[in-house]
Amino acid sequence: MSGNMPAEVAAVAQRHGLGEREAWYGAGSVGADWARVIGGVGFLVFAAVIAGEDMAPVTATLGIGGLVLLLWGIIPPVVVSGRAFHVFEHGFVHASGASTTVLPDEHFQEIWASAVDHYTNGVYQGTSHDLRLVGADGRTRIDINERYMHDDSDLVERVHAKCAKIMLDRYGLLLGLGAPVAFGPLALSTEGIHRGGEVLEWSGVGSIGLDQGVLRIEKRGKMFAWAKFPVDRIPNFRFFLAVALSMSEK
Repeated sequence: MSGNMPAEVAAVAQRHGLGEREAWYGAGSVGADWARVIGGVGFLVFAAVIAGEDMAPVTATLGIGGLVLLLWGIIPPVVVSGRAFHVFEHGFVHASGASTTVLPDEHFQEIWASAVDHYTNGVYQGTSHDLRLVGADGRTRIDINERYMHDDSDLVERVHAKCAKIMLDRYGLLLGLGAPVAFGPLALSTEGIHRGGEVLEWSGVGSIGLDQGVLRIEKRGKMFAWAKFPVDRIPNFRFFLAVALSMSEK
């Protein structure tokens, strides 16, 4: 997305040496358009009945409900209009009103991701995503949800790709030297996949895959999974999966 950069965002980016802005994503309000339409019609009916001095309970309920929906359609977009997520060459910035959170690449530690597929009568309607970027101090956090992900949004793929690049630059050498790199309950090294005090050597890996949002790691020749974890329990999951698949195929 293109657009003018707020002065406070530009100042923060310059102060932290984030380089050029690559993309930005403004927050929208889910359901606001329908709320304005339905609420507006309901409130107009209410106003017309008041003018005719007919205040039946059903009409009053319709009017109050219409007013609530109308306000829901108007107020949230105003409240969130100042929220935006900015992706820079060397970091991220999240602006929310008077609050600005900056997360340079060197301070980035983890990305936690969850996704939910939505179906209506068995027909796939789309997938909703939630992302959380966490800094090395554990306190700096940027949460990104559906408000930032419009129909043509590449936000999810862009953020995952950028985080994977940061991780590769940071841990690629360690992995090459054989040092284990932790991903929540699991770790990877040139030796294999680590789980607690147990190591599944790469030569013994049967398969690595996903089953309805659950990571399954199977040991060669065994019927049951050697390890199973929900994806949202594994930080930097996409990087983990890419590295694990690559090393298991060598």
